[in-house]
Amino acid sequence: MNDASACSDTDVHTVASLLKLYLRELPEPVVPWTQYQDFLDCTSVWDSNNTEALQKLEQQIALLPRTNYDLLSYICRFLFEVQLKATVNKMNVENLATVMGINLLKPQIEDPITVMKATPLIQKLMTVMISQHQTLFPASKDTLPCPPSNRTENQKNTPRSFVGWESAE
Repeated sequence: MNDASACSDTDVHTVASLLKLYLRELPEPVVPWTQYQDFLDCTSVWDSNNTEALQKLEQQIALLPRTNYDLLSYICRFLFEVQLKATVNKMNVENLATVMGINLLKPQIEDPITVMKATPLIQKLMTVMISQHQTLFPASKDTLPCPPSNRTENQKNTPRSFVGWESAE
């Protein structure tokens, strides 16, 4: 089987659903609860001064824990690539921001009114983070994954994606 046939057999809706499920099930969102309101506040000056808003957003992104930054950076770059094919997949930046945003930025207590009020702000933030990903997440700040260390001989023969499901029973 070649790469092209593997891709054509893949149900993109299932993959997208799995990604959203993974993000929803994290113990804390990619944007930590402590920064949630600060991220939303970046949108308050967006219409009046986009430069100031972008700087505020850059400052908030810089405060993210490293792993959160790396994941958000990767997701925004990936979503930018997805929107490049919007004529085929019907997922432009705004659609992606709407579908993915609530999985990356969400309040600690998710009552319906809070979620409804925040949804347009989250969509606006995600639209900017996707479309401005090169500015907000410069390649110079990327970190390479650490190579595996201290692996036993048995672990060296196990593929990296292997998850052990054996029960201890």
